[in-house]
Amino acid sequence: MQASPVLFVFGAVAEFAGIVLLGFPDLLPGAIRLSGWLRRQSNRLRRVVGLPTRPIVVSIGAAGEINIAGRVAALVVSRSGGTLDEKVAFLLRRDQAAQRQENELADRVDQLEAESRQRIADAQREMEQHIAAETEAYRPLRIAGTAALALGLALTTVATLIA
Repeated sequence: MQASPVLFVFGAVAEFAGIVLLGFPDLLPGAIRLSGWLRRQSNRLRRVVGLPTRPIVVSIGAAGEINIAGRVAALVVSRSGGTLDEKVAFLLRRDQAAQRQENELADRVDQLEAESRQRIADAQREMEQHIAAETEAYRPLRIAGTAALALGLALTTVATLIA
């Protein structure tokens, strides 16, 4: 049996495995578990060689929120039989009340904008932390994928030289 076809097949399989591990580790069932196993194995190898081990960090977060809101609506009307001075005074009071409500609404909108900016910044920070954690979790798989890709390229190159 010739070694060339076997090297081609094993090289192609190793290249495919390397591409999947590098580009799409989420598609593998048990990828996080496999990555943790690879990390433990690399720590054992580092211990044997005499290098310091890399720490394995597990982070846990908690969050909670309670919102309670209510609204009451009322309609204020003037007396139908009041004098002109009473009607003008009523209109002036209503105008002042409307201006106060407008100012309160503007304050609430400003507060909502500030809270929205803060919530967006918090969400962005959480996403960045999540992406960093996922990147760190899959690092051993990506290293193994790089090694598999290099092995596959080496095997196919050797098979080409032999043929």
